[in-house]
Amino acid sequence: MAKKNAEKNDPVKKPNDWDKAVSVAYLRIIGYSQQDAAASAGAGSRTVRAWEKSSWWHLATSEAKGRWLQGLAGKARKCLERGVGEDPNLALKVLERMDEDLVPARKRLELSGKVDSGVLRVDGGMDPDAWERLASDAQAKLAERASGASAVFAGSRQSGNGKNNGNGRKP
Repeated sequence: MAKKNAEKNDPVKKPNDWDKAVSVAYLRIIGYSQQDAAASAGAGSRTVRAWEKSSWWHLATSEAKGRWLQGLAGKARKCLERGVGEDPNLALKVLERMDEDLVPARKRLELSGKVDSGVLRVDGGMDPDAWERLASDAQAKLAERASGASAVFAGSRQSGNGKNNGNGRKP
């Protein structure tokens, strides 16, 4: 509702030839100056300045962008089809972004865990129960190794001959 009121109160009315405004917007998108875009589309440069300040200009720009993207997708399809003399990898990348059917599957990784326990979980689409089993198995193995290492360390302290404990220090 506010947009319609803004357009009604806008001193710059939409042109009768909407395609002319879209053409100017297209030329501005691809880098033409106001003066060059106006001359190419057959409009005055002051008119184009007024159009760009109007409340409806974003609609013309949006339509021009849509037309430009359609043209770009068509060129990318042709390039991909030919595949010779141009960069088919670039064409494929453009198409992957333009056509939902060609978007590659994404792998999503989620990181979670507690920093104090030293456990970090990487979730790459595995079911939660499998992750829990994997995490508990890993924790059990780490605890087993830690207790084994502490037993070895305690044994080496007790079996010292008084000179050192194998670490260069005296007991």
